[in-house]
Amino acid sequence: MKSFIKYGALCAFMAFGMLPKANAASDAVQLGYCGDEMTSTFGVNVTAELPVAIYLPAGMLQPYEGNQIEKISIGLADAATGVSVFVTEDLNGAPLREQAAGDLPSGWHDIVLDSPVDITGAGLYVGFTSTGLKHIGFSDFHDSPNGIWVRMFYEGQGGDVLYQWENRAGEFDASLSIRAYVAGESMPAAEMSLESLDNVYVEQDGTGVLAGVVRNNTLAPATSYEISYQINNGEAVKKTIEAEVACNALDTFRIELPANTLAVGDYPLHAEITAVNGQADAAAWNNAADAQYSVREYYFPRKVVVEEGTGTWCQWCPAGIVAFREMEKAYPDNFIGIAAHFQDVMAITTYQDLMNMFDGLPSCAVNRMESITSPTFALVEHAYKGMSAPAQVGVEVAAEIATSGIIDVTAATTFGFDEEEANYRLCYVLIENEVQGDRDDFASDIDFQNAYAQNNAYAGGASGEMGGFEDLPNPIPAEQMVYDHVARGIYQSFTGVLRSIPSTIVKGVANPHTYKIRMPNTVDKTENLEIVAMVLDMGTGEILNAEKAKVVDTTSGIRETSADASLRLYADGGRIVAEGECSAVEIYTLQGVAVANGGLQRGVYIVRATTPDGAVSRKVLVE
Repeated sequence: MKSFIKYGALCAFMAFGMLPKANAASDAVQLGYCGDEMTSTFGVNVTAELPVAIYLPAGMLQPYEGNQIEKISIGLADAATGVSVFVTEDLNGAPLREQAAGDLPSGWHDIVLDSPVDITGAGLYVGFTSTGLKHIGFSDFHDSPNGIWVRMFYEGQGGDVLYQWENRAGEFDASLSIRAYVAGESMPAAEMSLESLDNVYVEQDGTGVLAGVVRNNTLAPATSYEISYQINNGEAVKKTIEAEVACNALDTFRIELPANTLAVGDYPLHAEITAVNGQADAAAWNNAADAQYSVREYYFPRKVVVEEGTGTWCQWCPAGIVAFREMEKAYPDNFIGIAAHFQDVMAITTYQDLMNMFDGLPSCAVNRMESITSPTFALVEHAYKGMSAPAQVGVEVAAEIATSGIIDVTAATTFGFDEEEANYRLCYVLIENEVQGDRDDFASDIDFQNAYAQNNAYAGGASGEMGGFEDLPNPIPAEQMVYDHVARGIYQSFTGVLRSIPSTIVKGVANPHTYKIRMPNTVDKTENLEIVAMVLDMGTGEILNAEKAKVVDTTSGIRETSADASLRLYADGGRIVAEGECSAVEIYTLQGVAVANGGLQRGVYIVRATTPDGAVSRKVLVE
């Protein structure tokens, strides 16, 4: 029996730029496993000819029998030579079709077949052969057992080069950037797939939302589709979704669920597409998905914290700026971004422990559990989704400047479990948005530019698209740069505040904490400040949950008065009671939302009372 030695290790490599997206198509159905973006590259560690393919099983092709594969789209992360595409039933046999495409640059390439391939019911491999180095496009997080077939080359004992097709899908959380486009005269009238189904989390007496994503896999637009779902194998409930879904397009559905009646625990959740445009779907194999219906005694929505190491000198760091911008658009209520600058004018030495987690910049840590190098939106979003399930602890926070130069922070944590000898801490981060350098603070324009100009590797588009940075120069002049999420301080340190959470945790009982921060002299505008409170598990280092709130400057609107000592504000029976001379009481959550004085849930509230001598602002704990 021969022993084999691999010529080169098969590896995936991170792409520093956002490579071009695939072209949208509405005149043919796309079949494959990749996303629209190439997020990394794939290849061996030597320049070599490397054939790759995806497999389209018979079940996937069955609705399209009698039609043809007319076009193949491939993604190259770098230039390649001698490119040719092929379609075959057997990777070791003669191809049904093979067509040369020549030497191609990086990007997506649509190769229209001179002679389309008939779909007869058999499974088909669709792929391409090319020569290059780390040049084959990968689409991360769209993994499939049929998404990566590679013809590897080996050296036999006699020195001969031996070739062998291998399924390498299990090694990477990704799929090759390959798509087949199908069209013809007998395309199915209705064919949709259920691409994903989210887990559902509810409190015992609460309600939840069933959410998922569907794709339209035929030429005719879908104007409606029916979702049938079952919780804990109970009676199937059907819901018709009215939506205009074009060919190859995705649609996200959200179905409001009735009040929960199940006990605390985890239950099976099943959903499937039962009709499209009022007709039966052409294929059942891709219509269903399973998830989990989880009933919690306490439900704490999770805020995911992404701490990025960045710097104005770092030419690749615009990737993090774009990632944070896109994450805030996509997940405004659950994403918290912190930009910790290193070795530039916005750097703070107390965040050095974050840099110790990285090999270089740009990098980021997601809940301090996963590190990402070159944090593009796709990579950060994937990590976010993996950590966004509800937490076992909730946190509230508020901050105000009531005395000039001092920020008063009030927080409260509530756990959904009991624990003795607990080891948790609160960690506070003060961040500032809309930071711009001021030319008047510098002796020369050169000093101003050196301080706030941003190096930019994406200038001119040579490194791919990057959210508009490809249209900006390198470096980007200081007067054009506005920096958000800038960390101005972390308190008491990277590992939080000692004794900020008690060692004995009682389920459902709020644990208040107060902290004073001296205003950093680096802050430009107090109106752009926010405070982040993070709950740290000191055993694992993980950020269990977090909250963010605007820092409110009350020095001009609310003042301490002599009446303060005679005014008593406290909670009783879910309402705030004011004892003393007071004409009006306003109650706000720590997020600044006004609430009625009655039926208040546990937590800390900001109470603003009007007295004859002025306004008084205090925090009151409701237990």
